[in-house]
Amino acid sequence: MNPRATGLLLLLAGALGAFVWFYEIQGEEGRKAASDAKNRLFPAAAADAVERIELTTTDGQAARLERKDGSWRIAKPLEARADAFTVDGIASALTQISSESVYANPQPPETYGLGAGAREVAFGGGGAEHRLRIGAKTPVGGNDYVSVDGRGEVFVVRSYRVSALGKRLDEIRDKRIVEVSPDGVEAIEVRWRDGHVALARESGEWTLREPVAGRADATTVQTLLSNLSFLRAIGFSEPPMPDAESGLDHPELVVDLSLAPAAGGGEPRRVSVAMGKLLVGGDRPVRGPDGTLFLVSGSRIDDVPRKVVAYRFKDLARFSADAARRVELSFGTPEGAPLAITATRSEDGDWSSLPEAMDPEKIRALVDELSQLRAHDILADSMGAEELRGVGLDPPRVKLVVRGGEGAAPPLAELRLGVVRDGGGVVAQAEGNAAVFELDPAVAEVVPTGVEAFRANFAAKPPEPPAEPPAPAAAAAAQSAEEAAAPAPGPEPE
Repeated sequence: MNPRATGLLLLLAGALGAFVWFYEIQGEEGRKAASDAKNRLFPAAAADAVERIELTTTDGQAARLERKDGSWRIAKPLEARADAFTVDGIASALTQISSESVYANPQPPETYGLGAGAREVAFGGGGAEHRLRIGAKTPVGGNDYVSVDGRGEVFVVRSYRVSALGKRLDEIRDKRIVEVSPDGVEAIEVRWRDGHVALARESGEWTLREPVAGRADATTVQTLLSNLSFLRAIGFSEPPMPDAESGLDHPELVVDLSLAPAAGGGEPRRVSVAMGKLLVGGDRPVRGPDGTLFLVSGSRIDDVPRKVVAYRFKDLARFSADAARRVELSFGTPEGAPLAITATRSEDGDWSSLPEAMDPEKIRALVDELSQLRAHDILADSMGAEELRGVGLDPPRVKLVVRGGEGAAPPLAELRLGVVRDGGGVVAQAEGNAAVFELDPAVAEVVPTGVEAFRANFAAKPPEPPAEPPAPAAAAAAQSAEEAAAPAPGPEPE
């Protein structure tokens, strides 16, 4: 084929493809958007300008929604917070609703289901008021009939645009138990049937004030605040059941939060959440800060620890695993002299140890575990010498020191391990901390708890020697034995 003709054909094909893309595909979206804008029933209305909405919910409640200080609230049939996402969706659906076709000279309203029984939605803002009536579905096409107050036409709109306006009252209500930002909480008090804790944020760190004083477990506190901020109801108790019925006359759990003043100033705020008893069916009543009685899943009470030890600081070591360059292990032995092993990390990141070889992967796992080692219980705030001997900490069964390199810099971690208790928990103590902790039994899988455990589970396995080839005489004898044991060959086939 002529190259010139080929080039022309390619140009024509490219032009055709561009036309299909820009006009048929992308252009269709633009034409649809322009058509929707032209056919909007309320072209002057904007969703963010809507200040009030009146509608009948699908469960038959006449509801009035109002935007105050930027937040949506339900004014009727009760006073309550509204779910901003849901109400913004209703406002958007109202202001964007557009017709597919129009009857300029319609028959009587009853013909289209727009008579006395029609649903009505009213909304307004910025001095403008609008009212939409929703009638029956069209016989075909998945559309609904609607009309607008002040206009004589009957419009046909897509059913999905109308269905966005149909919500139950509890779908419109805000299901958040408490509106709180974890960063804005300055103090916490948690009370349960047989105990309590009081915590405060001081210089950016959480401290425990009652029933004991000391550092608080930051992970536990942050998890508690996060769980509260994301706690959602699965329903509401309307009208609210009596306290004796809900168990809120003697709550199983109460959480009080002291919040920092708002950005504009003012007094610190205090909010409280109380959890009642478990109801038949598995729900649990929760009274929110504004007195609303929510229903939540009964298991959500487990998101709030109800033991003092859960709130106490239990870190034994915390450092970057990449910073570790040397690990010193010392094991007590029955012979009396401790076994000392030193593991070092090369510039290439490979671990090795002397005088006994430890599996390099086990060294790496050990360092990873020690870099964020936390206990699951505190056995005592301090112990005497006799007690420390009794739990294997004086002298320690195992001593572990992690260093960042050669020199006089303080160790990254320095720990002592004692006996393994019934149930598998490992007694432990950190240098400079008089408290005696118990580690989770799973720690023993990556941290050697004694010389026997080290040699059984952590020492490098010696390589197996290669198999030696059989001697010539032995090989010949084995071959003769195999030939003698083989069955005699059968007759040759014809």
